[in-house]
Amino acid sequence: MDFLKDGRIVAIKELSLKTGETTKKLYERERGILTQLEHHENLVSFLDSVDTERFIYFVIEYCNSGDLHSYLGNHDHLSGDDDGLTFYNAKKVWDERKNNCEEPIMDFSFTTDPVLKELLKKTLKRNVSSRVTLEDFINMILHPTGSNRASEQIFEEERNCLKFPDENTFHRIDPNKRFDEYFVSKGVIRSKEAINNKWQDEIARYTFTENHRKIAIKHVKADTKLTEQEEERLKREYKVFRQANNSANVVELYGVLVYEPNNSLGRLQHEIHICLEFMSYSLHDINLCLKENPQYRDLNNMEKFISAVVKHIFDALKYCADHNIIHRNIRPQSILFNSEKFIAKLGEFSYSRFLDKDSLAHTIDAGFYIYWPPERFQGAIPYDISSDVWALGITMYEFFKGELPYRKDVGQSQFNYVQIKDQILYVAQHTDQVLHQCFGDNCPEAKNFISRMLVERDRPKFDGLMKESYYLRNLTTEKAQKAIKNYLEGEINNLVMGSFPQSYE
Repeated sequence: MDFLKDGRIVAIKELSLKTGETTKKLYERERGILTQLEHHENLVSFLDSVDTERFIYFVIEYCNSGDLHSYLGNHDHLSGDDDGLTFYNAKKVWDERKNNCEEPIMDFSFTTDPVLKELLKKTLKRNVSSRVTLEDFINMILHPTGSNRASEQIFEEERNCLKFPDENTFHRIDPNKRFDEYFVSKGVIRSKEAINNKWQDEIARYTFTENHRKIAIKHVKADTKLTEQEEERLKREYKVFRQANNSANVVELYGVLVYEPNNSLGRLQHEIHICLEFMSYSLHDINLCLKENPQYRDLNNMEKFISAVVKHIFDALKYCADHNIIHRNIRPQSILFNSEKFIAKLGEFSYSRFLDKDSLAHTIDAGFYIYWPPERFQGAIPYDISSDVWALGITMYEFFKGELPYRKDVGQSQFNYVQIKDQILYVAQHTDQVLHQCFGDNCPEAKNFISRMLVERDRPKFDGLMKESYYLRNLTTEKAQKAIKNYLEGEINNLVMGSFPQSYE
């Protein structure tokens, strides 16, 4: 409907309240969002609203050409004269997408534009992780004849380049040159380790010769040729890490180097080097330090410290959750510290994934069993980001207690699936008893906070826990940073730096 208001034509959107209170709440939410939006030339303006017993009326800007649905319905073929939409039959795509197919079979024979075909294929994917991001969508629209910025192409464009956040240029790495022409080794940070009987990649510290910056490099070696699965894993990790890098509390990704075998350079295997921000040590290193120096195990000081760490890591995980990323490998080794800036950051995204359209993950074998929540042991049952909440709860318990909340023989046997499963179910069903063994009557806020993280059912996600007083102790990143500095600076920092090799992972 359209009417005159203040001398101009406006549109009226009529919303029926027949279906009850739930519908009314939805309309109220919509109104709240519309009233908060500032004026923008590409947003239909919200002008006013009127409530009656049976209807809510929204008064909005009048658009004289109607909506896109009506427009497509009236145009079986978009000609070259139709507002610049010269390159595809939009109605055909629209009709195909309306079908309730799991994965619509699309006919793109109407266009010869390869960029457009790729855009449509990726836009109409059922799986969220396969679907084009908004950033890539915009880039492909704005630069239809230029570089295709879909995720795979971003990887191809940026491979063998390093980009540091405080520099405006890329450092191009020639894969036909020796690795040590660019990087000077400063020692291994983490040797290969096994997770659930799968060997993980080595991480070492280097100095990059072009700017003398300390960096950490994760080395991945494959056979003489990357399998399709290995290549997909690499691209997926790069895509997830690249998205997560927009959080200040995620370890910075500088780039990925892909080296093919080259006998003249003594390179017999396909090599992949993931170049990352160098961090001084991990929470795991601090745990080891406290085990060897129990005089520093003061629960009150530890509580202040870990509450600040929680602030930084929650901010990182909340950012990931908001962008549909599940980490799946939270543990002390993935919580890292910079000994100069005293910032806690989240690393190790090898097992991270973009969640599906229901915000659920399905892969069974990812991460360490000993940090899995109960639902991860239930086979085909999917799980969500609350599994990261559980893992962080176990990580916090381990820091306070100095050991995992399992029988000692289970804690040492990471591959005994059945034993670990039984112990984890015991923790979920006897949380109060387990936490009392750790805290006694001390640190009630931390105790209550962890208890909410270690429940089997109705476990809160990060946004729910961010309302807890324990999290709210450190409302700003700066306040949390100061608390971390107060704990680590001095003896703890010296002990960790002196007792262990420089640790990244």
